[in-house]
Amino acid sequence: RISYINETNDDLKFVRCANADCSSATVTTVESSPNINRNTAVALGSDGFARISYYDDGNNDLKFVRCTNADCATKNITTLDSSGDVGRYSSLKLLSDLARVVYHDGSNGDLKYIQCANADCSTKNVSVPDPDNVGQYTSLAFGSDNFGRISYYDVGNADLKFLRCAQDPCSPSAPQVDVAQSFQPAATNRAVKADLYLKKVGSPANATLRLISDSGGSPGTSVLATGLLNASSVGSSYGWLTVNFSTTPTLNANTTYWLVIDAAPDNSNYLVWGGDSANGYTRGTGKKSNDWSIGNWSNLNADLNFRVYMGGIDNQISTVSVDGSAYAHFMDIVTVGGNAGAFTLNSGTIGGSVSADTISNCTIGGNASYNVKTSCTIGGTQTTPTTPPSDPAVQAMPITQEMIDAWKAQAEAGGTINGDCGDGGVAGCDIPTNGTLTLGPKKINGNLILANNQTLVVSGTIYITGYIDIDNGSAIQLDPSYGTKSGLVFSDGTIHLANNGNFSGSGQVGSYLMLMSLASGGGHHGGAIDLHNNASGVIFYAANGLVYLHNNVNATQLTAKAITLDNNAFIPKKRFNSSGFRPGYFGFVVKAREFKKTRRTIAA
Repeated sequence: RISYINETNDDLKFVRCANADCSSATVTTVESSPNINRNTAVALGSDGFARISYYDDGNNDLKFVRCTNADCATKNITTLDSSGDVGRYSSLKLLSDLARVVYHDGSNGDLKYIQCANADCSTKNVSVPDPDNVGQYTSLAFGSDNFGRISYYDVGNADLKFLRCAQDPCSPSAPQVDVAQSFQPAATNRAVKADLYLKKVGSPANATLRLISDSGGSPGTSVLATGLLNASSVGSSYGWLTVNFSTTPTLNANTTYWLVIDAAPDNSNYLVWGGDSANGYTRGTGKKSNDWSIGNWSNLNADLNFRVYMGGIDNQISTVSVDGSAYAHFMDIVTVGGNAGAFTLNSGTIGGSVSADTISNCTIGGNASYNVKTSCTIGGTQTTPTTPPSDPAVQAMPITQEMIDAWKAQAEAGGTINGDCGDGGVAGCDIPTNGTLTLGPKKINGNLILANNQTLVVSGTIYITGYIDIDNGSAIQLDPSYGTKSGLVFSDGTIHLANNGNFSGSGQVGSYLMLMSLASGGGHHGGAIDLHNNASGVIFYAANGLVYLHNNVNATQLTAKAITLDNNAFIPKKRFNSSGFRPGYFGFVVKAREFKKTRRTIAA
């Protein structure tokens, strides 16, 4: 089918070819009027009838024809746009039998796009994907995502441009800027996690951090690892946020890599990445792009604040029984009820299947994939060689430093006690044998010692700069005013629990006490938290160190950098969906330089 202009009469004509070479054809005058028709485009509907867009030169309008028979002798004509001199250089395509038209707005110098909502396009959405003296000689096509791809001429710069629509009707209302920072490791090792210096405006959605290889001095498209950037852990002022990578790729020394943040489009809710306008980091630089997957990176002329952590200790599971499945770099003297994945498995009994590089001295009930085997009995099929599984990714600690700092401030707001509290404590913080004290919020510049059946009732967050020692039937419980919320007692030093220490929430379902240690070690057996007896109703959290469970100890929930279990120690498989802590956790240190993290929907 062909549409064209008869220059003699200024008629819009339509041709329906009757054979392959169009040597036989029917020609129809679609519209006949002086100075009416220019720049036509034609498409064919599923009904076999043509759709035509064209420029009405007499009225400077964009018009649309829906033919209602094969020769277009009958038709419906609609004016699509009459807002100035519009409609030149139109390109027409159909999506689900509804027209999409791109064209030039001569009055404003814009590229415009129409999304028709009905067959005659009397109802439509009009957008301006690209303004500023562009949009001549347009051509429209659709990708597999059903979003437009447009080529056009930029008159002002004499450039050919390409635009990928990020939605229909190709509106630029939600701009995007993907931001990246390059770096070069000083040594070859595995990348584990990254810290980013961020704040937020409004309530942005979670974003993705990508670790990407370099391509010609900009981020390429080879993604080595990703990580979830949890926006709820970012405050309204600058602070460091840790993002753990989903895998741990090996990065080569003196090779350029990129950290790229890709976030959801929202002009009112976005992330801000703090940086250094003096370009003080000599092994990398900051860049931005409309869309990281397309490229077109431009310099920020600044560095963005970041830290990348490499290396670390290989995770391991040793001398332990696991009812379910287990995964680690190194597994030694283990009993696993389910499947197991490791680089090295030694001296283990596995109920399910195993994937590993090396297996030795083992009994496997299911299938086994390995490269090296020594003295193993395998009940199922054997596959060798194989690609060993990647090490489990480092899991993000759920409590950020910003939250800890805010809790410290909240405790300090209730006043400070200088000296120990509890057994033999200073005035106002002494608890006699079998006695009870209600306290909080409060900062204690000293230790908390409950050694003789004493009870501490927590009425607000308590921060202890020393250690916590709970012994001989002593207890910590939340005040009933907490209701269904949970509360916190935490220390810079270690936590030691022995001889039937007791803990409880407010008494209502869903209320828990959390005991948190910020120590990296130094307690009994090197643990930040050392547990000698069962503990229910309490959450133990070692932010920087190890939790040690002695013989036969049963703990409700533990979070730690590492956990050691003695004989018959037990952690049940249980998850708290929300601890509902009453304290807030906002307030960070502000840094001067910033770059707004938003999105553009078009590529220029």
